[in-house]
Amino acid sequence: MKEIEEKPVDHELSKEIEKKPGAHEFSKDFLTGCLALIVIGLILFVLIPLLIFVLKLSVLVAVPIGFVAAFVIFTAFFGRIINILRRKW
Repeated sequence: MKEIEEKPVDHELSKEIEKKPGAHEFSKDFLTGCLALIVIGLILFVLIPLLIFVLKLSVLVAVPIGFVAAFVIFTAFFGRIINILRRKW
């Protein structure tokens, strides 16, 4: 079989090909950094305030429901006490 000989021209081309990805590394890293900053900004300025708003809204809904539930439970408890006392009379 014939061995493949490395020509000097091929060797120079392979060096150029090796250098080209390095040239794109900066732009790739820069774009990744910009996108990371955008994601961090979205989290800080959109998601966290939205989460705080939803939690405040849920508290505004949950607290009255909790009061109604507590009122119903205490009313039932008060009714039970009245029934127990009435049986003893």
